[in-house]
Amino acid sequence: MGCSWLLILGLIQIVAHSLEIQGSGEEPIPVIAHNVTGVLEEDVYLSCEYQGSAQINKAEWKRRISSSKFKRLAGFSNGELFSRGDFSKPDSPTNLTVRMKVSSVEAEGEYICEFQEEEENPFGSVFVTVIAKPDIRIEVNSETINDTHYQLVSCSAVGGRPIPQISWLVGGRPPSDFPFTVNESKTLHSNGTSTLISTLRFPTHLQDEESVICVVKHETLPNPKSTTANVETYGKLISAAFESL
Repeated sequence: MGCSWLLILGLIQIVAHSLEIQGSGEEPIPVIAHNVTGVLEEDVYLSCEYQGSAQINKAEWKRRISSSKFKRLAGFSNGELFSRGDFSKPDSPTNLTVRMKVSSVEAEGEYICEFQEEEENPFGSVFVTVIAKPDIRIEVNSETINDTHYQLVSCSAVGGRPIPQISWLVGGRPPSDFPFTVNESKTLHSNGTSTLISTLRFPTHLQDEESVICVVKHETLPNPKSTTANVETYGKLISAAFESL
């Protein structure tokens, strides 16, 4: 009986020692930000830090080019820190925090951070989403159809990504269906951005506000951006007609 208990105790010690060995060999997972948003033509930071205690022989940021090819971007190799293209050199072999210039929409995608130690190659990945801040422009034009004078106020959000939202305020309120009409047109550009144009049209004699406001909402704007356009009123139009006589 005593031998049985000793045998059981010995088995427990063997299992515990085995678990301890397995636990000590667990691969340290790098601390990494998994989702990052970068603004076109601005800088974004990619952070990745090794949490293990082993000696780091090599470390790098890379991006997959094909199923078997990767592009090396920045890291530590042959005892030196390195960087290429739009990347800065990392802080250290164990802290691969880098600054990346978002020079094109093609920068969007997955980036892999990998450390090479004696026994393991722990790695992590981050997906970078690229957005672009639109350039907002406003323009006022007019036309006369069947002796009726109309004004057309165009608000353009140029070079945005994703597509922004444009709305209008007349007298502090959204314009009613009559006498106002709103038309939108969208243009996609080869660099991955787009331009949205919203045109507010109304007959001058049915509108007595001296200005209208274009409101643009976009991910790059912390708050909606309002742009005011001065327009003619029916009274001003009549006065101008009399002055021309």
